[in-house]
Amino acid sequence: MSIWMEGFKAVRTLNAAGFEAYIVGGAVRDYLLGKDVDDVDIATQASPHQVADIFTKGVHINQEHKTVLIPGEKGPIEITTYKGETLAEDLQKRDFTINALAMTETREVIDPYGGRQDLQKRLLRSYDAQKRLSEDPLRMLRAARFISSLGFEADRQLVKETTVQKAALQRCARERVVVELEKLLKGMETEAAFAFLQETGAIHSLPGIQITDSQLAELMRLPKQQWDSGDRAWLEFAICTGGPSSIAALPLPKKRKQLVAAGLKAFEYRQTQQRWSDWQLYISGLAIAMQIEEIRAGRQLPSIQKEELAEQWSALPIKAKSDLAITGRDLLHAKAAPGPWMKEALQAAEKAVVTKKCPNEKAAILAFLTMREDGK
Repeated sequence: MSIWMEGFKAVRTLNAAGFEAYIVGGAVRDYLLGKDVDDVDIATQASPHQVADIFTKGVHINQEHKTVLIPGEKGPIEITTYKGETLAEDLQKRDFTINALAMTETREVIDPYGGRQDLQKRLLRSYDAQKRLSEDPLRMLRAARFISSLGFEADRQLVKETTVQKAALQRCARERVVVELEKLLKGMETEAAFAFLQETGAIHSLPGIQITDSQLAELMRLPKQQWDSGDRAWLEFAICTGGPSSIAALPLPKKRKQLVAAGLKAFEYRQTQQRWSDWQLYISGLAIAMQIEEIRAGRQLPSIQKEELAEQWSALPIKAKSDLAITGRDLLHAKAAPGPWMKEALQAAEKAVVTKKCPNEKAAILAFLTMREDGK
């Protein structure tokens, strides 16, 4: 059962218990746009404890937001008590009119604030933009995210209020900023999104991010491509904004920052080299190398086909250090005293095997290292 159908099942259960309940927000928006619905929110007049009494299996209550999470086959469903006394009051408080939509269990759409018309116009608008943005300043960045992901245009009142209130973005938690910025980067219309942030000045109020005008111009030249990978999105961002230092203050996972740093080194290598050497391909890895070629193609730079890279990778004598025919123990048998020399020797053996200066055989590698040592 899809999460969409599971949402309707939960709405029917609440209705049967005597409570108003509706699917609301992004799920309704995406349904009307003909997009896949991958998460469902429900608004209800029932209190969190009443919801928990109805859905007794695996519920989790967030008291602050009056939300109950119930398990579903495709992921959790959020059921939140009305923000206000009625559904209309709840919808009025939502960020944009295209998210101020509700649907009954019979799929009747409730649209008190013109959200369907704005969907047709491809317009991003808030009901009372001044209040909506002051309630949560992150909505200014969310606006840019929807411009990128949906290809919508911000209405003039939203632009005006973002310009007035942009400094409040500094108060937003960096974790929330990272989530919205990543979704923006993954969208097709990044140029329009960054143009909105430039026009309003909001680009210079994002906490933890320093972007010059020239870097912003680079971001606005990103190719019109939709990326599923967060690693790809942040690598594209770092290429445009000056390298690893541009994301150093952001709460990204350590592994992602390491992947971005490795990707930047590989990108810079290809900026100066027409081909991948076997050694550079080995130390970068096939996945990063292929991603760099995709990035180059998106920037209209000469690029290498995936099939050619895969063939070169397949021909490498080893794919990882663990494939090397010798270990540190073998080195100790040949030279009893351990020390820093062992790491250097293993690295030299690794490179010699990858570059085909030496076959991946224990005796041959030890002989190569002996000759190398004698040569010094």
